[in-house]
Amino acid sequence: MPRLSGEELKLKKLMQFMRKYGSRMICIDTLPAFEERPFIKIKSMADILELSDEIKEPIFYVDGENNLPKDGKNIYICKAVCIYF
Repeated sequence: MPRLSGEELKLKKLMQFMRKYGSRMICIDTLPAFEERPFIKIKSMADILELSDEIKEPIFYVDGENNLPKDGKNIYICKAVCIYF
């Protein structure tokens, strides 16, 4: 069985994530202006789901190829802070 490259593995994990949790996410055409809001980068897709549940805010993403988030990014937007993966 051939080994997956780093990018292929990342794409595979993203596809699995979208199959499992895509119904909990909202696809948008473009990201809104973020103005002066601070950003927090998180390290795992599971953390963004847990955070979304905790503060009861939706996860937004911009549609890319094959119904996956554009550039493999999920953007979670809350009232005063933008949290992204």
